[in-house]
Amino acid sequence: MRSYLIIKCFLVSLGFCIGLSSCGNPVATPDKIAETAQTPSPPAQPKQAFADQVAAERESIKGQLADAVITSKVKAALLAETTLSSTNIEVITLDGVVTLTGDVESLTMSERASEVSRAITDVKQVSNALTIRT
Repeated sequence: MRSYLIIKCFLVSLGFCIGLSSCGNPVATPDKIAETAQTPSPPAQPKQAFADQVAAERESIKGQLADAVITSKVKAALLAETTLSSTNIEVITLDGVVTLTGDVESLTMSERASEVSRAITDVKQVSNALTIRT
């Protein structure tokens, strides 16, 4: 009688384990098999094309980081300049070209902002779009 209970417990446990192992694994029906067979697989991308794409993305990110560093340096230099520290000058950098926008009180301040910006390392060009308040 005792061995009968042990075997029965074993079989129940085995059935339980088999039931759990099939959870989340749907049974493959003919409809599912046909659907899977008709789904096109994505085209394989050649390794060199992928490597070229990664290199291009890397260069783009490097350029964006370099522009961010230049912008930060220009903003810091403009804030450190005592004659410009109270002005509201926006700085945008794209490919090393700095564009200054905003309002200043005089032509002298506008020119000084350009000079300070040009003195920053890696600045290729300064585009002064500052307006003079009257």
